[in-house]
Amino acid sequence: MNALLLRSPKRRGVTVIETVVAFGLLVTVLSVSASLMVRHNRLLADERAYRVAVDELSNRLAVLVPLRPEAADRELAALDGLSFAGPLQGATLAGVVEREEVGRRLTLTLHWPNGDRQRPSVSLSGWAYGGAAEGEGQL
Repeated sequence: MNALLLRSPKRRGVTVIETVVAFGLLVTVLSVSASLMVRHNRLLADERAYRVAVDELSNRLAVLVPLRPEAADRELAALDGLSFAGPLQGATLAGVVEREEVGRRLTLTLHWPNGDRQRPSVSLSGWAYGGAAEGEGQL
C-alpha cells in the first residue's frame, strides 16, 4: 500500500481540461447576460416613451375636453401633423370626435414611426357631456 501512495503524485492546481471547461461556462454566462441586459434596456426605453406619450395625450385631452364642440374640432384639426421633440420625436398625433347619446367622446392617438422595432400606438379618450358651459367639461 505504501508503494501506491508513493507512486501517485499529489495533484495541486488545475488541469488544462478544467480550465477550458471553466472558460466555456464563463463565455456562455456572459453571452446570456449581455443579451438580457440589451433586452432590459430596450424595455426601459419603451416604458419611458410610453409614459411620456400618455402624459402628452392627457395634457392635450385636458385642454380639449372643456372646449365647445366647434372649438374642439378646430383644435383637433390643428393637431394633425403636429411634430414633437425629445422622446416623442417622429411620432404623429391624430384625434377623433365621436358623437354619443349624452355628449361627445374625444379620442387622441399617438402613432410611432416605423423604425427598427415598432412601438404600439397609444390612445386616450375623454368624454365631454352635453349642456356644459365653457370651461365646465368633464373627463
